[in-house]
Amino acid sequence: PTAVAAANAAVPRWTATTTTRGTAVVPVAHRPQPQPGTKANLLRSFISGGIAGMTAKTIEAPLDRVKIIFQTSQLQFSFPAAARKMQSLAQQEGVRALWKGNGVVMLRVAPYAALHFAAHEWFAAALKRPGTDGRRAAMVKKFLAGAGAGAFATCALYPLDVARAKMAVAAPGTCRNLWDTACTLTGSGRGIRGLYWGLGPTLLGILVYSGTTWTIYETLKEHPPRLPSLRGGQPDDHQHDARRHDARAPTTTSGTGSASTATSTSHSQHAFYGGFAGICGQVISYPLDVLRRRMQTTQLGNTMPLVVMSKMLKTEGVGSLFKGLSVNFVKGPVVTGVSFMTYNAIDRWLAKTYLP
Repeated sequence: PTAVAAANAAVPRWTATTTTRGTAVVPVAHRPQPQPGTKANLLRSFISGGIAGMTAKTIEAPLDRVKIIFQTSQLQFSFPAAARKMQSLAQQEGVRALWKGNGVVMLRVAPYAALHFAAHEWFAAALKRPGTDGRRAAMVKKFLAGAGAGAFATCALYPLDVARAKMAVAAPGTCRNLWDTACTLTGSGRGIRGLYWGLGPTLLGILVYSGTTWTIYETLKEHPPRLPSLRGGQPDDHQHDARRHDARAPTTTSGTGSASTATSTSHSQHAFYGGFAGICGQVISYPLDVLRRRMQTTQLGNTMPLVVMSKMLKTEGVGSLFKGLSVNFVKGPVVTGVSFMTYNAIDRWLAKTYLP
């Protein structure tokens, strides 16, 4: 009997639950969830994260270029001024100029987002311990997993971020491609250090931003507010009944909320949670992002972080540390929400088809 019981335990069990779709009751079969941090989970996170990052960044590219121009100059920001700058770029350089440097962005964002989501999956699994953490310990682990993922991906791909910033503010006819930009950066008296200029404040900013964003996002998923979905107030993806079922069953919690661990959260909820978490993280870390851009695009001279910040405060005031932030209130929730929503949608699809 013991051998039979052990053999039966090794066989994957299929259980049936039901969800409600309008007035019809639809049976749903699902397998036991795989453990977080497995190779399949990491590969799914890598693929889904890369596609999600490219989708979100392509949507925000025009606004992002205008924001960088204001961040790296002494122009006073306002929405009308941003609109005029966008119109001026389109008239002088063509509509495609609004996506100038977007090819470099894709080279950076696809692997960055892929590494970021996969690293978060790994960090969350590595920090997970048997048993239940207290609320404070759980929040700290969420922050550490998010911060670690952001720092890892940033260090791996930072030179491409510097090149993208330089191309965004370059005069017409200069920094026409990645090679030309790299030569400009390394030939300005800095050598190879030019490709990593501003890494210090960048790392500090990404630790704050990524840690805050993931902490808020994961907390909202675990303790969801009562929100209507995008379908006329009814829970999306038939998840309301599924959540009640999942609450009665033991679950395995992964940091990324991938398809293997968080199927009860709807697409619209992922978009809302991600957007809200992203804007919170951006507000907290934004001054460091402005400082990073200034250091990446500054000319020869003393470009130590404190010196650059001191000069900004003296010549432009405290407001210079938040220049362009209002643009993020428009694009931030959309971009971050789209990123999380796309990631989870693709992750679920891969889990059901190619990488269960």
